[in-house]
Amino acid sequence: TTTETTTFAQLRNAAADAAVAMISVPVTILFTSMIEVTRTLEIVGASSEVALRDAGTPLERLFLVTGGARLRIESLHLLNNESSLSFDPCSMTVALPSIDCAGPVIYAYKARVELIGCTVRDTVGGYRNAGLMLVGATGRVINCTFTRLEAEYSPAIYLYYPLMASSVIVESSVFHDNV
Repeated sequence: TTTETTTFAQLRNAAADAAVAMISVPVTILFTSMIEVTRTLEIVGASSEVALRDAGTPLERLFLVTGGARLRIESLHLLNNESSLSFDPCSMTVALPSIDCAGPVIYAYKARVELIGCTVRDTVGGYRNAGLMLVGATGRVINCTFTRLEAEYSPAIYLYYPLMASSVIVESSVFHDNV
């Protein structure tokens, strides 16, 4: 089914509801915590000005996509201002690689993420990545803009170790003012 959400609580609940396949977002939604996606889910903005963003308090990230999930986001601005994670180097002893030091808008582990017509912007991500991090995951980015993203390594899109089969296809997208 498809549902429309206008608050963070509605979005979080719809994302957890297995009966909901698509979420329509007509207004900007302010995140108060991260949303974990563990299934197939589509989130579509009503216009190019609608955003999914932090509520002003630093968050680790907006979305954690795991467990073979597929997240498709279309026609939305995605921003997290400043991740709550530091710029300190990563610990490689955690179960999810770089999870403790990577503060991107979206962190995907053994999952698939598609961004279509999105703007990923204005995020300070910590030591690794501020935009989209793929760890043993695949991504597809079409007609998107990645701008004003900051991280020690790879501010826009980070593929974690090709040996984990991370890959991304990028079409007709723009990357600018990332540091």
